[in-house]
Amino acid sequence: MTAVTYPAPKVPFLDADNALDLAQLDTGSLVTHVWFPDIETYVGHFILVNWRGCTAQGDAIDSVAGVAYPIDDTLTPEGLPISFPNDSLQRLDQGWVFYSYSVKDPMAPTPGPESKRLFFYVGIRPSLTSHLPVPLVRESHDLALDPDVRVLPSDGVTVAVPPYAAMAKGDKVTLQWHGFDRNGVPRPFNPVWEVTDAQVGRPLTRLVERSRVLLISGGRLELSYRIDYAGGGEPSVSALQTLQILAPALPRLPELAIDGHGAGPIDPVRFPGGVTLRVALHPQARVGDTVLVNATVSTGTNAAVSVRLDPSTFDSGTLTLQLEHSWLVANNRKNAELTYQYARPGSVLSGEPLRLLIRQPLDIPMPSLEDAVPEPSDEPNEGRMNAADTTSGSRASVRPEAIVDEADTIHLYWGEPGTAGHSVVTTPVAGNWRAFDIPKNAIAMNMGAGVNSRERLKVFWRVVPNGEPPENWQDSDPFWLKIVPFPLDRFPTIQCVPAAGTSELSLERITDPKGAEFKLGRWAYMAQDQILNIKVVGTDYYLIKNHPLTETEALAPHISSWLPESFLRTEIGIGNKFKVAVTVSFDEGRTHTAFKDSSELTLRA
Repeated sequence: MTAVTYPAPKVPFLDADNALDLAQLDTGSLVTHVWFPDIETYVGHFILVNWRGCTAQGDAIDSVAGVAYPIDDTLTPEGLPISFPNDSLQRLDQGWVFYSYSVKDPMAPTPGPESKRLFFYVGIRPSLTSHLPVPLVRESHDLALDPDVRVLPSDGVTVAVPPYAAMAKGDKVTLQWHGFDRNGVPRPFNPVWEVTDAQVGRPLTRLVERSRVLLISGGRLELSYRIDYAGGGEPSVSALQTLQILAPALPRLPELAIDGHGAGPIDPVRFPGGVTLRVALHPQARVGDTVLVNATVSTGTNAAVSVRLDPSTFDSGTLTLQLEHSWLVANNRKNAELTYQYARPGSVLSGEPLRLLIRQPLDIPMPSLEDAVPEPSDEPNEGRMNAADTTSGSRASVRPEAIVDEADTIHLYWGEPGTAGHSVVTTPVAGNWRAFDIPKNAIAMNMGAGVNSRERLKVFWRVVPNGEPPENWQDSDPFWLKIVPFPLDRFPTIQCVPAAGTSELSLERITDPKGAEFKLGRWAYMAQDQILNIKVVGTDYYLIKNHPLTETEALAPHISSWLPESFLRTEIGIGNKFKVAVTVSFDEGRTHTAFKDSSELTLRA
């Protein structure tokens, strides 16, 4: 038999902190057992005990191979009973013991190899779990906090206080940040939290400015906290954690994992109950350790969750924490970073960050159009807009139920791309990223859509998710819009200035060398580049032909045109009647809207 096959002896009454509970012994001796495979075949051999004890004051209380215990008929299924007197154990209270044994063959000159050693404390002592846990600094690792400005976040470090059982609204929690620079000069900082309803049961977190860390570069930080309870009672002070303000020597632990999620963005819809965060159980973890997970986003709502390890963690071999679904939803479309830390007095180990994009797939309903109303026969995605009601333009809005974010690129498409009259509204209303104003000219260019045999206008959103390339756009469902044209009888009628409101035009009243002036007043939707035609009815003569309005003309109170006196004399003739007709194209010449003709005039000498 080799040394590794001798298991350690068995000691009863060891608690979760690996301490021997002397109260369980009362005044009796401690009965331990030595057992190894096939021990019953070793009857006649001897067990030589190696008991090395140390009192709380450092005195040795040993029993080293001085007594041989025969393997005889006192053997039980648990092994060979070996007792230690109560008085020696009482002297070891608050001390510790290393305990092992070896097996002696009576025919051999020397005993066999030593068994595995058992280490335990003697006497119940203040357990790690009887203290409030230490505070944690998210950026720390291996009891060190790196002050390098290339590593240290610009907005500072995040300090967290784990939740405690008596936590209540109104508690005052004071962070005791006792920093010391490289020369030992103290740099204290003692901010106070006042616990709110929303914070009860959750870790308290706050930023500490980067400048406070830089002040103690090369020094140390002693960190704890004090709780003054809203309901009174004695204040509580946490255990102390000391961090060196230098770069950590050890590499970080592996990143955590999310149950049910692989690579790529995480969809909140797939996790209605929140996400389960799985942390690898570290070999150095102990009962009473705090494990804290920080979930941070660059702009948005951060979260922190923590758990204190108990025996069930180690019995199951499982360490999980839960991050709420509401946090995922609140940070939809944002990049998040999840980090974890193990901490207890004298130890802190941090994991590598898990970086991921929280992204619920876009869900963009059709646009809501402010001036569109359904007609009796319309489908839910159809409606009518009256151009008579939108002479100043209209507005489209992203519906409240849309799954889309302010940071996404949202454009309103007014018509199918590439078709006549198509336009794109790219800028939302100031202060309201969900609303887009539709220019009146975009409406004018599509008057008549859906009327008679014309197709309706397709109106939809095109969205590019934040942080993604332009080719990753997604279109909403379309809204099919009918635009009833502006009423013809509300367009202005062209007027002959020399006729002065009469039914006759006298040549002798024409004083302008260009001829008889005809004025056309401003009209609804008047805009630059609309095509204007003014001609004499029944002839091929145009006062203005296929003329795109200039910017100046589009802003003028009226448009003037002239009918030469020579044309009147030779083509109309004295005593004959004539009228002038007007058409305007609002859609780049595809269609021409006829205004009401001028009054019929009789030409006089």
